[in-house]
Amino acid sequence: MRRPSGTLLFTLLVPVGATGQITLPVQPPIRFAIYDVRSRYAPGAPQLALTLRSERQYPTLQYRFEATTTIADTVITVSIARVINDGPIQQHAVGPASYTTALNAAPGAYHLVIRADTLADEYRVWIGSDVVDVVGKGGALTIPPLRIYRLPPRAAYLHCTPAGFSMALCEDFLKLVAARLGIRAVPSLGPIERNPFRYPLPRGSGPDPYPQMLLDDISDEHAAQVLTMVRAFTDLFRYAQYRVSVVIWRANGPGYTCFDGICHVQN
Repeated sequence: MRRPSGTLLFTLLVPVGATGQITLPVQPPIRFAIYDVRSRYAPGAPQLALTLRSERQYPTLQYRFEATTTIADTVITVSIARVINDGPIQQHAVGPASYTTALNAAPGAYHLVIRADTLADEYRVWIGSDVVDVVGKGGALTIPPLRIYRLPPRAAYLHCTPAGFSMALCEDFLKLVAARLGIRAVPSLGPIERNPFRYPLPRGSGPDPYPQMLLDDISDEHAAQVLTMVRAFTDLFRYAQYRVSVVIWRANGPGYTCFDGICHVQN
């Protein structure tokens, strides 16, 4: 039997209209998040965005939500009209329908409303310099995100992975860094991820268990000292059976991934 071509397979999977545009009703549930789309390694002002992503998987990656987002005072309203696919080129890989828009919202408290057809979910949102909190249990339409951490200006974030070693190894080292520099440290910070859908999945997963720490108001001189200490620390285990790695993220400077005493720049 002759195997169908990619084009034929696509026509079998989805009903293509006469104009080549596919429109489908919204099918809950939908995940959403408000997060900083700026690369964690890129300096500059934060760039907030609001993103929707369907739980349902569609036949190609070109399916998207047709939606509008408005901000009136402290009310953010997202209205979802339908799912649409009008892409001239189709990537034949299963994926969710999505929607992303810039969110020009200053730090503060907001009321978020997400609507589609006769469904509407409401949330309270706090946008801070170091975190975005969404308060609400969700409803028939949406699934809210876990707390999403941001990297404040002039801050540095350290994440230590003690592969094969006790967690106490990394915990003691991070405390030593803060003590040596005399900088205020915030322990047990959740993972700072550029993609907010990476760590809330699967549903109900917990925070990153590895030792991590946020250093407040860190200067370039402090950052250089941290890098030196991290290099020396990871070099101690160069010939060990297991490897200790430390990741350094900075809001106003380059980031590094360090192991075996060598730090690789992350741009």
